[in-house]
Amino acid sequence: MDISRVRSHPLMLETGLTIEDHFIEIGGRVLPLPAIEYRPRRENSPPVVVTPINGQWTMARGVQYQKSAVMPAYLVLVFPIGRSSGCPCMAQNRVVQFLQQMGQEAVSRGMTWGNLINIYNIEQPPERMVAEITECVQHFNPKFVFGIFDRGTDRMYSDWKAVMDNHLGIPSQGLLNQTIDRNPRGCIDNILFKVNIKCGGNNNTLTENGLDNLKMLHRYFMVIGISLSHGQTKDEDCKPSYAGFVGSTDDTFRSWVSEVMVTEANDAVLPQITEKIKNLLHAYRASCGRFPELLIVYRDGVTRTQEGELNRNDLRCIREAFRQLNAQIELVFVVVNKMHRTRFFQKPTKNAMGAPVYSRDNIPPGLIVDDQIVDPYGDDFYLASHRGLLGTSRPIRYNILVNEDSKQTDADDVQGLTMALCYIYQRCTLGVSIPAPLYYANLAAARCAVLADSVIRHTAASNPGRGQGGARGGRGGGRGRGAPAAPVMADPVMRQAITQGIVQHPFLKENQRLSFI
Repeated sequence: MDISRVRSHPLMLETGLTIEDHFIEIGGRVLPLPAIEYRPRRENSPPVVVTPINGQWTMARGVQYQKSAVMPAYLVLVFPIGRSSGCPCMAQNRVVQFLQQMGQEAVSRGMTWGNLINIYNIEQPPERMVAEITECVQHFNPKFVFGIFDRGTDRMYSDWKAVMDNHLGIPSQGLLNQTIDRNPRGCIDNILFKVNIKCGGNNNTLTENGLDNLKMLHRYFMVIGISLSHGQTKDEDCKPSYAGFVGSTDDTFRSWVSEVMVTEANDAVLPQITEKIKNLLHAYRASCGRFPELLIVYRDGVTRTQEGELNRNDLRCIREAFRQLNAQIELVFVVVNKMHRTRFFQKPTKNAMGAPVYSRDNIPPGLIVDDQIVDPYGDDFYLASHRGLLGTSRPIRYNILVNEDSKQTDADDVQGLTMALCYIYQRCTLGVSIPAPLYYANLAAARCAVLADSVIRHTAASNPGRGQGGARGGRGGGRGRGAPAAPVMADPVMRQAITQGIVQHPFLKENQRLSFI
């Protein structure tokens, strides 16, 4: 941008505004990165503690998951490779070799690896695929299912996940055939992170000292993340949006439970969420024996201009849930905003000639800014908990909208908790940009869009004229070229089908299996 031209613009001259030659300099502080704990190979050995370096760490050889799960007998479904169903399926010897390597790596991480039941090739056309998947799984009766797909097979994937997550309640994991062909070790590690969680394990946790440093955990305490997914269709008026709710059920953040709901398209302010909050609180009581004393809610998916509406909606619904349960719970409500243009850069040094020298490095993970550029009448802060792997790091803005526990929980406590939650995300070995429960809620909402794609297509096929707008990419229902998009939420039959089709099977929910991980 040519600053001289902007300075000479008539509007700038008329208003008397000026533009500086340099960025504003502000102060900040860097929080220490939380230590991560794993289980050692030998039972009597102390836990393995890893300190992240620059926002990431390595799970060394011989180190086992904090809680290694038992992988039961499993089935592998190989879907047609290629965009047409007539393409051949992947060679079984490649699949077997990949599964053997994955089993060996799982055992080295402490898991018990089950037997392969069968490798079954799905051969039916798309309109018969759901029936074939259901019949095959019911025939072999596995306790875990792998599915192998090609890129660009979204409909096959959504049908398969609908059967696994909603109809049968069997944990499952999708694999790309390109991953099996390349067989990189890093991909096997990433897959096992998800498999261990889905089988009831836990990959890592904060150390006891790290948990003790969070003084709010010295009493019954719960964290909930609420996020939205607006789908990926071009027909913006014809698809619904989805909300995910994920809450902790213990004080070590090792166990989580989820709820989902469908709402109007692109509506950031959710309708009645009282029942969802009550369900999460009931799950916490079932695990801990009582309701929490303190509840911290991280809310995503709203802009700064919409934060005021949360007082009239989300906060009202949460307090109504407390009232209906007759629970004395203090609430801390934090709005998380990723969509902003604020960026931070390290202060330049000067060379021998006195000219500024700008660093090519991003800001360090753990940087907190809570002065000068924040709301002077509010309680907000910026946190860059993650390492910027590509481009300029984007800090996340957190606004503590409500703090009913201000006597015991101040902004520093919320900042420390937020930082810690960014380092317990179970799918990788690095700090992420937002707290883990909010990340999980985002994944839960995104999975709803996948499940709803299958529901909309099959409901439209059995009820001509319904759901013609589609759920992803505008491909559903056979809508003619140039026909107007039909809002699926305006159809009560379609709305009911979607509401039922995005809910986890009771087995997965009761066992607190996050199938969307």
